Amino acid sequence: MEVIRPAAVARVYIGRVLELMIMWSIAWCAVRIVDLLLTRVESKMATRNEFSGRSILRLGRRTASVTIVIIVVLMVLSSWGYNTATLVAGLGVGGIAIALAAQQTIANIFGGVSVIGDRPVSIGDFAKFGDILGTVEDIGMRSTQVRTLSRTVISVPNSNFASANLENYSVRDKILFNPTFQLKRSTPDEEVWHLIDALHKALEGNRSVELVPTPVRLVGLTAAAFNIEIFCYVLTADIDEFYKIQGQLYLAINDALLSAHLELV
Repeated sequence: MEVIRPAAVARVYIGRVLELMIMWSIAWCAVRIVDLLLTRVESKMATRNEFSGRSILRLGRRTASVTIVIIVVLMVLSSWGYNTATLVAGLGVGGIAIALAAQQTIANIFGGVSVIGDRPVSIGDFAKFGDILGTVEDIGMRSTQVRTLSRTVISVPNSNFASANLENYSVRDKILFNPTFQLKRSTPDEEVWHLIDALHKALEGNRSVELVPTPVRLVGLTAAAFNIEIFCYVLTADIDEFYKIQGQLYLAINDALLSAHLELV
């Protein structure tokens, strides 16, 4: 400016352009610093397998970048002599209109923040979400991806996901074993009680089973049968291990029935 020495009118416009370039450079620098800091935080979360929180970081990064740009634009316009108060009021009215038009999108974003913040499930968890049974593959800001047992992927809007009844199977410390079977009604009472005692002893002898006070009980009587229920816990959170122990328990029940010479209905 000092070397060229433009005319007064040109000096005003050139000054505004230079001011815009400087302010934009400051905004770009601030955005890059925020990106750098959040990228380092995200990499640390990735090493700790905290994948769900990364969605919040991405939203925070975008929000911070947009906020910096808006502040710089308002500062530039204010220095140019424009009434930024009127502009901010106009943006407020426009924001209300946009919010009304994008209610579902905003609901999904807040639902995603709720799911990530409360952490009822994490990526990799096997759970039941309403009528959907599957494994969580990704928790985004708009929807959550669930891989079903038929190997399809369902995208559940976060607003629905956050309001659904979530049953997380991955956080179980033990698994319920609760079969019910029926003996013929013609079975003598003493043989029924003898079978209940035999089943109780068989369960006690299995170290993988945690018993309740009454693990084997007579729970019903119909015109054709006695209903006997077994209620106990298998001390494992691994579903494959549970299936192995469950098979052993069913064989133990069968051995008790064969030893007592009883038949099921």
